[in-house]
Amino acid sequence: MEAILETIPRNAHTICYGKQVDDPYFLTPYHFHPEIEILLVQEGYGTLYVGDGMRPFVAGDVAIIGSNIPHWWTNHEDFTKADSTLRCRAICIQFPLDGFGARFLEADEARSLRRLFVRANRGIFFTANTREKLGYILPEFMAAAGLPRLARLLNILDLMHRTNDFEYLSTADYQSRPLRQEDSDRLDKVFRFVDRNYGEPIELQQVAQLLNLSAPSFCRYFKSRTNKVFSQFLNEVRVGKACELLMHSDLQVAEIGFRCGYNHLSNFNRQFKRYKQLTPRAFRQRFVKSQGGPNN
Repeated sequence: MEAILETIPRNAHTICYGKQVDDPYFLTPYHFHPEIEILLVQEGYGTLYVGDGMRPFVAGDVAIIGSNIPHWWTNHEDFTKADSTLRCRAICIQFPLDGFGARFLEADEARSLRRLFVRANRGIFFTANTREKLGYILPEFMAAAGLPRLARLLNILDLMHRTNDFEYLSTADYQSRPLRQEDSDRLDKVFRFVDRNYGEPIELQQVAQLLNLSAPSFCRYFKSRTNKVFSQFLNEVRVGKACELLMHSDLQVAEIGFRCGYNHLSNFNRQFKRYKQLTPRAFRQRFVKSQGGPNN
């Protein structure tokens, strides 16, 4: 997938830009920007795409995404229904890599920041106690101004560097490609088609026709732009959608597999475990336990 360039509004006299998101759903499309991004989800759920990776998100989740790394916070389809009363709320902080000044980042005291920013090029998703701590600190950042706000940002970044409570969102060999508008437009068609039709059988020729390519040509094109074969991408999307249903519905596992495009429970279990290292049932139990509910 390719992405559009987003221009971040920023006062020339400030280091960082913070905003409170409060919308029916995340409105920004798949995009990238030079600024590093920190986002705390306060309300809402869906799927986060970063580089060549993806994972479901829920309220309380926090991530940091590096400079010029394509990403997309997209809500579950429940949020876009005509009669939906759901809301998406988040705190988003963005700042340029050189916002602190080149000499600052070269200093010995900033060594940890340099390392964090390099790791953020894979996207970092925080877990466990660090996730909870960031959930308290980020609103404090938004409430502060002047030097206290800058101090809180540095505290946030220091916590992110020191913790082991995190998961990478992209693979170790992911490299962001130079982006062209032509590729952005073409792959956006594929992405949106899969997002709308993941629950139905999807033939390779079907998708190739969207770009007026033969199936072999499409496979080469998709692999060269996304660093993965189309079947892998399709399974990742389907498993990601299944995660959302496991977390936010009472549907039986077999029904969820069917809704996400798997006609056989055994295949659904196999693909789910391949990408999540858990069975669908174990994934649901872990999520329920993390929310303080009964483990059943």
